[in-house]
Amino acid sequence: MAVLMRAAWKVAARRAAIVAAVTAVALAVASVPSGAVETVVPTVTVTDQPGAPGQMLYEMERLTGKPLGGLDQVTAVETEGKGLTVDQLMALAAGDDVKGVKLLGVMPGGKELLNTTMADLADGRYDGSPTDGKPTSTLVFANSVPDGRDWCTTLCTDYMGRWICPQPVRSTGLDLFGHTTLGAARTTAEKASDVSLEDLEMVEVLGGDSELSAADARRFFLGGRVDSLKSVAVLKQPDPDWTLADLDHKSGVKYGKTKAHIYTFKVPFLGKFLMRCISQDGGKTYECSASVWNGF
Repeated sequence: MAVLMRAAWKVAARRAAIVAAVTAVALAVASVPSGAVETVVPTVTVTDQPGAPGQMLYEMERLTGKPLGGLDQVTAVETEGKGLTVDQLMALAAGDDVKGVKLLGVMPGGKELLNTTMADLADGRYDGSPTDGKPTSTLVFANSVPDGRDWCTTLCTDYMGRWICPQPVRSTGLDLFGHTTLGAARTTAEKASDVSLEDLEMVEVLGGDSELSAADARRFFLGGRVDSLKSVAVLKQPDPDWTLADLDHKSGVKYGKTKAHIYTFKVPFLGKFLMRCISQDGGKTYECSASVWNGF
């Protein structure tokens, strides 16, 4: 069952894309508590000209030091000056509607998109015209690494003809055993994502009577609603010595073809770190996707 799940996710991950937007046409900075030292999110800035999208992704790969993978698609959205919460971001990632965010268009990835201008893409359609773009729109570049669950999304906004692109949001695929403790799972997520996590805030436990399809698996990993998964319990600040399997037992999940967990960690100065896990072998193994919201 786990093998089928991995195969399904590999297919679905190629189409994974986050739709999100920043709140202002300016340099993006991390949201920080009052009185804390501000942390500027690393950015790439490109002047709009033919080849600007490709140049931005090349510079972003150099900035992060990690491969971005192939370009899956580019999405243009309009937020009407409103910000996004983490939950809204994840909902948009799964294709759910979010109030206050207007979808302008989705363009499949390809070399022609890398060689055009940002303004050509900003109206939500690629037509070779560099004057169609709306300066208030936001471009979202979705990339994924072939044959894996790793993907990243880069957001760009126009500022007087120069496009500001903060460090991308990344998701990393993880495989965990049911006997893994929550403390060990946190350490594994930190190493894989290269981020320092604070204590686990809460875990939502879900269960389903049927096996997830590839489409439903994609929606769950990207934060969308899956009708076949029902929320059973929300465990706040669980003991780090508990195992993943313990969460099911303590929540009353005794049987079900699909067991799922949503873990929420705090990240110093940057917001939240979410890890979503699915088991379809009775809780023996869990396939997970972990991502951090950088606090644009």
